[in-house]
Amino acid sequence: MADPRCSQCGSPLATGALAGQCPRCLGALAFGLPEPAPDSVLLRAGDYEFLRELGRGGMGVVYEARQRSLNRRVAVKMLLAGAWARPEFKPRFRAEAEAAARLRHPGIVTIHEVGEFDGQPFLAMELVSGPSLAELVRPQPLAPRRAAPLVRLVADAIAHAHAAGVLHRDLKPSNVLLDAAGQPRVTDFGLAKQLDSATDLTRSGDLLGSPNYLAPEQVAGAPATAASDLYSLGAILYELLTARPPFAADSV
Repeated sequence: MADPRCSQCGSPLATGALAGQCPRCLGALAFGLPEPAPDSVLLRAGDYEFLRELGRGGMGVVYEARQRSLNRRVAVKMLLAGAWARPEFKPRFRAEAEAAARLRHPGIVTIHEVGEFDGQPFLAMELVSGPSLAELVRPQPLAPRRAAPLVRLVADAIAHAHAAGVLHRDLKPSNVLLDAAGQPRVTDFGLAKQLDSATDLTRSGDLLGSPNYLAPEQVAGAPATAASDLYSLGAILYELLTARPPFAADSV
């Protein structure tokens, strides 16, 4: 029997290699990949072919991918550092999956699948092609007649999340994407809190979310409530109307 080789680069594999790929290729997936030619495949893992990086945050990185079994484009989110991620990131990632997967609303990005690539968790979700609200407002402020309906639709989506017992806790313009019809879609529930859960998965003293958009009680260290998300919706509206966040500084 031939020695196993990396499905991406063809290098010899050690026994039990993750996702059939060598450490170099897995490291490229976790830490960042060069810009590929259109439709070229960066890596293959499970049912997915990774095509390009879409964005990254403090915990995760999101790729555009092709789901081979259904021949559809999706967004796949993985832990930013893969197997080398901070120990608390994996349960937080799982909590995001559980929180987002229980929500079904036209204003919230749909989760298709939650799983693992050889022990590393991933989320496969609907691919939303448009820009974020942060990108939309970057050139100039929006007119009130355009900004207000956008935020109303986001508020409807967050009301659905609250009714399902989920707080977002990190609402900001970059976490709201516009779909092909120009409708806003809330994403990135990485700091979400399920109200019926006894665990928070955060350490005492952690500042959750982005300071520019946080409610005062969150900055002061008090637990977030539904009102905290509503404050962040107001901060989003402020930025759409002014092209700047309500608070800005050189440091946190």
